[in-house]
Amino acid sequence: MSPRPSPPRRAWTALLLCAGCSHTGASGSQDDLLSVTELAARYALLHEVPPVLREGRPLCLTVDGHAASPEVLARLSEGATEVSSSGVGCAVPLAVVVEVSRVRVSGGVATARAGVRLGPARVLTLRRVDGQWRLVGAAAGADAGP
Repeated sequence: MSPRPSPPRRAWTALLLCAGCSHTGASGSQDDLLSVTELAARYALLHEVPPVLREGRPLCLTVDGHAASPEVLARLSEGATEVSSSGVGCAVPLAVVVEVSRVRVSGGVATARAGVRLGPARVLTLRRVDGQWRLVGAAAGADAGP
């Protein structure tokens, strides 16, 4: 039995990049992408999910239709809030699924879409101010979801 040939290096690099950040077509540093994704998800959790649902149901996050990175989940799961990206808890009908998509970073400006699955989405505009990302605008999206 001969050993399997290893896949081309490019395929592994693409796989690692995808698994590391869960952003497709985004530009900017990894830390900027994580920060903008976290802020977009936090916005959706606070403004699109009523408090009674944040406390009584599993909270899940997808980024561009894929599992969110562990770094973003760790940043969001503080205190009593627990956010996950997959597993049995996210498959139940009562789970609240927050979706973030189309994260784009260009210099000191970023945009992202954030909302709740099957609900409206907002297009968020963020700017880097004194080294920190800040939300500067949230406009209703043209379609029903991210």
